[in-house]
Amino acid sequence: MEALEAAAKAAEEAAAAMVSLAGEELEAFASPATVLENVEKINAVVTTKAAKVRDALKEQQTAVAELKAQTGGTAEAKKQFAIISQKLNECISKASKANNTVKAKCASLVKAKLDPAAEGIRKHAQKKKLSPEELFKSLKSGDKIPEKAFCKLLASLEGLSLTLEHGKLICQKLEADGISKATFIKYVVIYYKVVKAIVFTDALDLTKCKTVRRGDVGEIIEVLEGPVRDEANDMTRVRGSSTVDGKVTEGWVTVSGSKGTAFLEKTVVNKKE
Repeated sequence: MEALEAAAKAAEEAAAAMVSLAGEELEAFASPATVLENVEKINAVVTTKAAKVRDALKEQQTAVAELKAQTGGTAEAKKQFAIISQKLNECISKASKANNTVKAKCASLVKAKLDPAAEGIRKHAQKKKLSPEELFKSLKSGDKIPEKAFCKLLASLEGLSLTLEHGKLICQKLEADGISKATFIKYVVIYYKVVKAIVFTDALDLTKCKTVRRGDVGEIIEVLEGPVRDEANDMTRVRGSSTVDGKVTEGWVTVSGSKGTAFLEKTVVNKKE
């Protein structure tokens, strides 16, 4: 029981660095992934020790209950069992609360960074003149991108302040033990289907662009950049690529207009290897 109480206290102490953080302070915290890893390990220790305490407690409760003569001694034993049981539950609750709090903090960090990181990877691939598949091949070891390599990629993305610790959280969110090709492509590559005829343009700004061609209903567009919010024109736009009759078109397309009209909707495309 003493070891269990010490472990529960250690869980609270390990989580303390993040418990009160929010907003910019949470964003600036240097080691969220490390704290999460430590708290999860300690919580696992608490779970193991709590099971041993529970088994021992049950054994002693059974022994007392089987005694034919119930005395003041057995009454005191039952009283102590109740105290131990309460402490047991308190330890489990403390460790669980610490674990859940840190997990929630890390989840909020990841949620805010997932989409910007995916867009950053797309831009990186474009700059390197690599397709997402080619980028995956350049990073993989065996059949997966190792966590270390994926984190290094995220930390190198221009315009984003992603640390190696943030990278670990994103990697763990996507897939444990490295990133497979299927997971990488699903994360990085976004496809839209044209649901209302719309044009491809050569620039983001509608007031300074030229029409490339018309996009027809049912056409599939692979996103190369964005989505980007065009505040001046009150709409969301993406730069995408589409192939029709063997001809590839790249340009900016409106996802949704200023009046809420949807021109594109996300879709899933299953490509053969």
